Amino acid sequence: MSYALTCSSSEDCLRIRIDGKWAFEKPEDIISDILKHWAKHHNLALLIDIRNMEDTPSILGDYENVTRFVDAGFPRGRRIAVLDKLDRRNANDFFETAACNRGLQVQFFYADEQEAISWLLSEDSIRHD
Repeated sequence: MSYALTCSSSEDCLRIRIDGKWAFEKPEDIISDILKHWAKHHNLALLIDIRNMEDTPSILGDYENVTRFVDAGFPRGRRIAVLDKLDRRNANDFFETAACNRGLQVQFFYADEQEAISWLLSEDSIRHD
């Protein structure tokens, strides 16, 4: 395994930080681990921090990963906030669109964890940049 998950939770939110390399050969493992931790914490609002993860995003890879998230059973309609590096914004914009098209509510944030948590817990369905 070339990655490590670190979880912490508050009353309203589960934070999962992923360090290491995206497992291109078995990305299902990371996705499954995230889903297991989320279920253990009674499906609190989910914040995933991948800023310390090594990744080489591609459109095909992102599309396949969205499909993997759906196939793994991530609940449609539940919000997922992701903290990432700003230099991956273009790839992440595609991921957000592909996720939305598959019924997932995923938003990427690049600077402010509190902004991500506010979005997770708000009733607004669309973030306005």
